Amino acid sequence: MMQGPSFTIVVPIYGVEKYIRQCADSVLGQTYDRIQFVFVNDGTKDNSMSVLDELIQEKYQHLKSSIQIINKENQGLPAARRSGVEVATGDYILHVDSDDWVELDMVERIAQKASETDADLICFKVFKEEKNRTRVRGDRKYTNDQKDIFLRDLMTHKAYGYTVNKCAKRKLYTDHKVHFARFGMFEDVFMMTQLVDYAQSYAHIDAPFYHYRRTNNESFTRQKRPMKRLYASRNMLD
Repeated sequence: MMQGPSFTIVVPIYGVEKYIRQCADSVLGQTYDRIQFVFVNDGTKDNSMSVLDELIQEKYQHLKSSIQIINKENQGLPAARRSGVEVATGDYILHVDSDDWVELDMVERIAQKASETDADLICFKVFKEEKNRTRVRGDRKYTNDQKDIFLRDLMTHKAYGYTVNKCAKRKLYTDHKVHFARFGMFEDVFMMTQLVDYAQSYAHIDAPFYHYRRTNNESFTRQKRPMKRLYASRNMLD
């Protein structure tokens, strides 16, 4: 039987001591076995890396050959993602933020869709985990001839610019010069517009796999509006 595609999951880590165990457990516990796990220590000052190391020792020693940990000085989320992408070996790349978590069959379900379609970019839905409720959100289904519409919707916020609900072929990064924004606010949109543009085919899974935590007040996306506008403007100027 033909093997399915391989995947790299990139997880940047900074200041997530309270959340990293749940995140890493959901990533390392995937039901699919052709996965490279890349954890990028973005110079975190708390015990996030100790918690991760303990979890690997307790439950995932059998995966050690598939786990890569990158230690670097703090340069922010976009640079951490870039460091992960640079060492990726999978056919497809997934991004997971370290204060979130994912369904255990996420990669298996995406691999099934990838095998069926060979799509360059695969989109799926997310659970938005808020204080008192969980909502399911995601993009509409874009066909291969709707690139202009997809790009327009990203730029006008009619489509979700999330990096974490899209799985891209590694060749989109390696065959093109993908610009990673310097600052972590709205950096997803800047990267996704490039990947959507470079992709020649899209696939859509009408199911949520990713739990996006909206209750972490220390998250970069919870910054006050003037700071958000400042970083977004500086990214656009770059």
